Amino acid sequence: MNTSAIDSIELLIYHLDRWSNVPPVLARFFNTLSYLEHIGSRKILACKIDFGEEQLRHAAEETRHALRFKEMSRTLVPTTIDNYLPESLLGGTAAFSYFQRLDAMVRAFLERKTLMPVPILSYLLVTYIVETRAASLYPKLQAFVEERRLPISLKSIIAEENRHLDDIEASMAATNLIDKDELEALLSNEENFFRSFVHRVIELGDKVLLD
Repeated sequence: MNTSAIDSIELLIYHLDRWSNVPPVLARFFNTLSYLEHIGSRKILACKIDFGEEQLRHAAEETRHALRFKEMSRTLVPTTIDNYLPESLLGGTAAFSYFQRLDAMVRAFLERKTLMPVPILSYLLVTYIVETRAASLYPKLQAFVEERRLPISLKSIIAEENRHLDDIEASMAATNLIDKDELEALLSNEENFFRSFVHRVIELGDKVLLD
């Protein structure tokens, strides 16, 4: 398979389909999504901004999504280790690195772009990029679980992510922070970060199959 010529989400779904009859691999994948949401929640709570209703709701939703993905993992394999240790994930270090690279990219962009206080702008921009990724990834994962008749669903998560993306888009528009070309460049960089994460997930998933 020519992985350089395929979208990162399509590449991920292709391998999930390969693993679809191996519940322990799928369980570790959904626990990895839980870990990603958990990292996102922690980063929001660590932001040095004056929290309003939007930020509190977003942090609560990310924590709830982390719980739901963990519940999905344990639905697929009830004996799944209930933690975020390496043996219960497919790429925990890669997940953490994905967020770190996003943070660094946005911080560097804002330092060149504006003299305004950065924390709230960083929150808006990182959140927009992450929610855009979720809006493209989660519906395809939902289609996958429906096609494979897996006893889990992402529908409530998708609804909340879409609503929050709308909120963030409105907040960003009010700041006049970034033009279309700049945003496309940042999203292109995010695709590279996400692809690196996906490749690590695939590498570890295939390793579990061989063990």
